[in-house]
Amino acid sequence: MAPDVVFYVPGEIEGWLTFGQSCFLAARTDGVWKEDGPPMPEVMIQAYEHWYVWTHSAVVVAGIGLLFLLAGRKRWLFYLAPVAFHIFLDVFTHERFLTPVFHPIWDWTFRGISWSDPRVFWPHLAVLLATLLFFVRWLRRRPPTSQTFGEAGGNERRGVAPPA
Repeated sequence: MAPDVVFYVPGEIEGWLTFGQSCFLAARTDGVWKEDGPPMPEVMIQAYEHWYVWTHSAVVVAGIGLLFLLAGRKRWLFYLAPVAFHIFLDVFTHERFLTPVFHPIWDWTFRGISWSDPRVFWPHLAVLLATLLFFVRWLRRRPPTSQTFGEAGGNERRGVAPPA
């Protein structure tokens, strides 16, 4: 989601300043995300060229990761994993707003299958629901927080007596 927020917010602001309030409705035009849909509105083309190509580039994510390593922030690399996964998914699930995963080195893209296609939508929904079910069950099986970190249990394991 992060790449979309980073692309969407500046793109909308720029579109509003350039095209006025009509830009907010451009992405909601029926069929605009389909390959055989209506012509792509100018505001969306501009947002793609100015923001999307940079926020959905594995090259940019790798560069940010390298900066984290050089700055000694190795643990911060964990935060780039969901961004990289999002970009990977977008490569195969965008039919019209194609993801230039190697931008600015190479503008290769792949025409995927739209999210709204049942072949993508239903399996995606099933995975999300299974993940939600897993976390709900996992949270129910976990011991209460007070037993894990509080007086009863947490301190004894570290050799510290509980408070009197």
